Amino acid sequence: EMMMNAADAKRLGLRTGNKVEVFNDRGRIVVPVYVSQRCMPGVVVCPEGTWIDLDENGVDRGGCVNVLTSHHWTPFAYGTAQHTIMVEVKRG
Repeated sequence: EMMMNAADAKRLGLRTGNKVEVFNDRGRIVVPVYVSQRCMPGVVVCPEGTWIDLDENGVDRGGCVNVLTSHHWTPFAYGTAQHTIMVEVKRG
């Protein structure tokens, strides 16, 4: 699931358990949302750890955040950039 701030969820008409589509120019995932005050407004938290499960339209239904990330290394640590992914969210 993806965690989202309560104010952002209210603006989008979302409640805990609703399916959301999280997307950017690299890919799309569909996951349930968990609404919480523990997440800053404007930020979403999608933990990794699921296997990719693409549907017929190329949308990942397994919640694999790797479809949203860049394949380029970060400039200083030469690591992956999973903690700085810009995404949009809508009801899925």
